[in-house]
Amino acid sequence: MEGLCTNDSRLIIGEEVQPDDSQSKRLIIGVVYLILAFISIPICLFDCLAFCRKPYINQSCYKLLTITTILDVLNLVNNALIPGFLSIFNVTPCNGGHWTVYFGFYHILIWTAYCSASEVLAINRVMIFVSKRWSTLLYEGRRTWLWMIVILTYVGACVAWVPDAKYIYDPNAGVIYDWHFNQMHVFNNFFKMGFLTTAYVIMLACILYQVKGSMVKKESSQIKISLITLSIAALADIGALGYMVVGYLPKNSFVGQNAGVIAELFTVHIHLSSFELPTGEPTDSDEQQHASCKPRPNGIAACLPSTSRHERFKADEHFELTRHLRFPSNSCVERLADDTRSLPPAASRKMKRDDEFSLPLPFFHGALLDEDVDKLLVSEGDYLIQTKYERGHMRPRLYLVIKGKERTRRVDIQRVESGFRMCGKTHSDVRQLIEFFVPRGIEISDEKITLRRPVPKGKFQLVHKDIKLQKKIGSGAYGTVYKGVLNRDRRPVAVKRIESDNRNEQGLVDMMKEARVMQLYDHPNIVKFYGYIVDRSPYLLVMELCQDGSVEDKLRTGKNVSTARRVDMCMQAARGLEYLHHKNCIHRDIAARNCLLQGTILKLADFGMCRATTVYKIDLAKPQNVRWLAPEVWRSGETRFCTDVYAFGVMLWEMFVIPYSSPYCVWKAAMVKEKVMAGYRMPTPESMPDNMCTLMKKCWDHDPARRPTAAEVRNELEIINKVLNDDETPQTARLETSSMQYSITQPPSSQHRPASVYLEMSESSEINLQRSRKNEVCDRWRNGQMCPFGTDCRYAHEYLASSELPPRTQDALYRTVLCRHFIENNGRCPYGERCMYAHGPEQLRKVPNTERRGHSVPDRICHSFLFYGTCPHGNFCRYNHLHLWQIVPRSLDSHVRIPKLNDVRQAVQDLAMAGAI
Repeated sequence: MEGLCTNDSRLIIGEEVQPDDSQSKRLIIGVVYLILAFISIPICLFDCLAFCRKPYINQSCYKLLTITTILDVLNLVNNALIPGFLSIFNVTPCNGGHWTVYFGFYHILIWTAYCSASEVLAINRVMIFVSKRWSTLLYEGRRTWLWMIVILTYVGACVAWVPDAKYIYDPNAGVIYDWHFNQMHVFNNFFKMGFLTTAYVIMLACILYQVKGSMVKKESSQIKISLITLSIAALADIGALGYMVVGYLPKNSFVGQNAGVIAELFTVHIHLSSFELPTGEPTDSDEQQHASCKPRPNGIAACLPSTSRHERFKADEHFELTRHLRFPSNSCVERLADDTRSLPPAASRKMKRDDEFSLPLPFFHGALLDEDVDKLLVSEGDYLIQTKYERGHMRPRLYLVIKGKERTRRVDIQRVESGFRMCGKTHSDVRQLIEFFVPRGIEISDEKITLRRPVPKGKFQLVHKDIKLQKKIGSGAYGTVYKGVLNRDRRPVAVKRIESDNRNEQGLVDMMKEARVMQLYDHPNIVKFYGYIVDRSPYLLVMELCQDGSVEDKLRTGKNVSTARRVDMCMQAARGLEYLHHKNCIHRDIAARNCLLQGTILKLADFGMCRATTVYKIDLAKPQNVRWLAPEVWRSGETRFCTDVYAFGVMLWEMFVIPYSSPYCVWKAAMVKEKVMAGYRMPTPESMPDNMCTLMKKCWDHDPARRPTAAEVRNELEIINKVLNDDETPQTARLETSSMQYSITQPPSSQHRPASVYLEMSESSEINLQRSRKNEVCDRWRNGQMCPFGTDCRYAHEYLASSELPPRTQDALYRTVLCRHFIENNGRCPYGERCMYAHGPEQLRKVPNTERRGHSVPDRICHSFLFYGTCPHGNFCRYNHLHLWQIVPRSLDSHVRIPKLNDVRQAVQDLAMAGAI
């Protein structure tokens, strides 16, 4: 890999070598370089574009692909395009076409950068193609060893290639001195040979490790092509270096002078081998076309306009595009390209995309499961087409499913060279083949069945052309979730895609279970279901897109979420759960992570574990949501409505814990199971209101029969939500006396009350039981809280009877003061009509001026009223009871109003300056 020599220069390699001035040779070399450049540069660009179309490529991958593509293009310009023009214009390229004579240090940078990245690029591209998921390669913790391979490859390549670019140019002598046979240069080339050999061996080992098992069987032709081309590229690179070290090839031969360019050709083929999209990757929405349409490549031609997008880019077209670059027509690689090349053209066109076969027929139902197909076939003679993946077959098999007199029959539709064969009849088109049997009927096991009615697709059966996928947004129980668009009304949707390896396995079964459940329900607090797609892989589930993410994410971000908003979300979740239970459905996965937000509306989601039954037996050997699982499930193995209520109680805890954390986050699953079965429950979050705490503990009751139903939970939450909303609105009462008029405004009650301290029942015996105050109502009981003393409480746990209250006439004086309970509890007083205080302005006793006691300072404000909100003297106080709630914010406890000290001082100073105090 030496530099360029002009016609009057000499190349010093131990002996003088006269430059070859043959015009024909220069033209041939220049044309070869230009052909290589004009073929390889578009290939690199289209390769980058094709990879960017894949849904699993994220922003970091875009940057890496862009950088490596730029390096590739610069290398091809450096090694092919410019040397080609220089050769044509009477400048002879020598030994690889490098031109440091003209560009000096620039060549060192370009050559070092390319050679350092070319092997890294080859490793990344081939590994992406084989593993099918970029994140599996580089962005998971267990794949850190692949990062080490990439970094070591880059560092080793830099060390290997930098000395090769060190040329000393003497402009006075007009010659180039290189170190081709210098001992240091020979050692450097030996090092490069060993390094590249190790890199390629590691690369091949990684590929074999990634593709072990099922993938080699499913995509044997693509894997063989990748392995063969990678091996050829390795031999070419190592062979070129070996030639430079030991000089086996003639130095003046064309191959010897251009060994580096020949190696470059094989590196380009590695790019071509990555064009094949992995099986089951989502593609454009209009790919669903007739089976006879022309194939559309997903690599280079995927970026170009096309009239048909039905078929994927198979290995035979891929090979036809590139084989003229380096392989003879009888190469073994060509024979491995595709087994369909030996078939006639008609059959080859129909078998190109054997793993994703689809028919544009209204009665083609794709890979619909047998139990769903049997439900669609109602009357005798109903028929449809179904595809099934069977063990030992690479391609899906077509079946004509017919409803017989006693049971459902399936007739195999075979794909042959001339088209399709069924019951001894062959035709190039499936529709015409079936129409042939419509008037004649089909004999199956001595039973003749008449084809009467084709069963069309249902309301929820979509096809791939109805959906356009955009970007990945998350993962579900068995697949990946993408954001997409429903083409019929341009509505944004969430599309759940099962993995390609689960085409006919548990993934499809689980997806159809979820689809069967979701299509039965329609409620504002449940994610809306639009349909499922099983006409070909990948299989998709289309649902409503909730733009604001999950409740767990909202709580985890630490944003300010008010108590009223948290209660409102719990209430909406309870409404959705009540609807499911009313429809005899168990969700089995109630948690904050499965509650999605669309604005202010909460919707229950993720119905992968949902079952449309009242009792469902589970396998405890399989993984379970231990932290949300009720204790009785571990004993009986059955889930019921009460288990959903228990999980709802855990979700209530999630809603109010600040900062957010997972339930029992400090314990492992085994410890959680042991503690919960022993009766342990998590402590109450400090921000949870007392009535919410009571409801949560009811949901956690150890006895499932004592837990509230979803309807009772919803009703309780609606009451709590209404009380909170009423407390948010200030209540105003207008008071009138003979001398003045003023308003009293009730401020909003505090949303975050301190957590109550509950005593154990054993401690109640230490309390001195006094029944002398049974004429007063217990404040804890009145506020809906749990009283730790129970029946031993010294206060009454019921509204007092009339006989237990003093007569109204004895304390009529107190009617001049508003009732504190009436104001604080929004018009509700435990004493009712027997209360000694006034329930509203209309019940206030009008006191004339002559009865006012010591009204000597009417221009000053009563300190008792200012600090405590009430005054024992009522209207007979000598000071004015002006209201300052709007000036002085106050917090409410169970007995008195205590204003904030700083706010009081500021208010008193303002009033003092105004002369009011």
